[in-house]
Amino acid sequence: MGGQLDLHSEPGEGTTFFFTIDFEEIETLNESVRGTFSSINALVLESTHKTKRQDTYLREYLDFYGVSYTSFKDLNDLEALQRQVNYDLVIVDYDYADEDSLNHYSSLHQELILLTKSYFMKKIDSMNLEIFKTLYEPLNNSKLRQTLDNIHSENFSAKRAKKINRKKFNAETSRFNANVLIAEDNIINQKLIKRTLEDLGLTITIASNGLEAFQKRKDGNFDLIFMDIQMPFLDGMEATKEILEYEEDYNQPHVPILALTANALKGDRERFIEAGLDEYTTKPLVRSEIISLLNHFLADYIVDTDTNVESTLTKEPETKTQTEIEMPLEIEPEAEIEVPLEIEPEATYQIDILIAKKSVFEAKFFAKILDQMHYTYEIATTVKDIEEKINMNMYNVVLLDKECEGLNLAKFSALLKQNSAKVGLDSKLILITDPSMPEEISDADYADESVKNTLSKDLLRLLIEKFI
Repeated sequence: MGGQLDLHSEPGEGTTFFFTIDFEEIETLNESVRGTFSSINALVLESTHKTKRQDTYLREYLDFYGVSYTSFKDLNDLEALQRQVNYDLVIVDYDYADEDSLNHYSSLHQELILLTKSYFMKKIDSMNLEIFKTLYEPLNNSKLRQTLDNIHSENFSAKRAKKINRKKFNAETSRFNANVLIAEDNIINQKLIKRTLEDLGLTITIASNGLEAFQKRKDGNFDLIFMDIQMPFLDGMEATKEILEYEEDYNQPHVPILALTANALKGDRERFIEAGLDEYTTKPLVRSEIISLLNHFLADYIVDTDTNVESTLTKEPETKTQTEIEMPLEIEPEAEIEVPLEIEPEATYQIDILIAKKSVFEAKFFAKILDQMHYTYEIATTVKDIEEKINMNMYNVVLLDKECEGLNLAKFSALLKQNSAKVGLDSKLILITDPSMPEEISDADYADESVKNTLSKDLLRLLIEKFI
């Protein structure tokens, strides 16, 4: 996490351990969205013979968002309450209802939100219920907030006045008009999955590891994510955890995440769902199973081919890549390279590695790996901070993100070499580049190694051991 642990010890007295760590400051949840949905009235089915911890979480979320809710235990309770107040929705846990009562809840003019385990997905689909939203356990803040937001939207009154049957995909007459992120490290699998989903009309963006998937989710606008479980850097479970935390911390709508796994073992589904994934499927993809999943998660994105095919085919992903936001500065060969004439007096000690990354999250992830390898390191995330550290300290290796804003690679390389040479060191520069950008031949003039930002833990270890 990029922290620094230290201690103070006195013989016969004891030892005090302490640490410093930097955290990103975010807007507090309490100040930003508390009471957002106070205009919504809900009915919540309560079990008469069993309770679940999720019941407590649900009520805490509803209280926080200001939803006015009333519990009911059976259909008689429900009918009595409906005569007293106009309710907007009914929240039902599948474990607390039988098939007959579910059909009754589905027929109500209030919208039905169904809480269930993904295990029952196919059975629920076969019942053809009118469900506004199915939320798969475990229930979390971002899932519920997105649902409440949809109910609260300006189109809700029209939906309530006349329920619209959810579309089903038909290969001859419809397609899915949505953006999908695929997190998969195997190039062959990437191509196969991409082709399968594009044939169904989807616009595809590829991430080659969990870390890249997390960054693309932060920077892009996606309707669904396919997440491979076994990937370098962050695996699928770790990436999902980071995405869910990001959605909750920054009040972002939940994007459903479907696990991809080559080995479907007993208990995998439960393990994935418990980790926060919404569903899973096996590789290689089975078209019928994929369509079933897409029908469930992307029903609102099904369009008729005859009227929407043109706009669907020309739709571009809304992913904002780093290269769209900021382009690297061009280096003019004629420009003079200014370097300090002398090194600050404090530059008297050596640290193994400087992690110079634009993203704080990525920097901390590199730091975690270096901790495991028992290397000393420092972190810098801006060009100014990087140059200050180079002038103050000596490093064996610098891991430099080429996408750092305002970076002049030629100037930095000259500064590093001149400073390290003055104290008898030969500092090495490892340049980390955007995997979506072509390699530049000139990089070899300034860096000792150049690697894509998708390198694995093992490759990082080999690179560092090569120079230290």
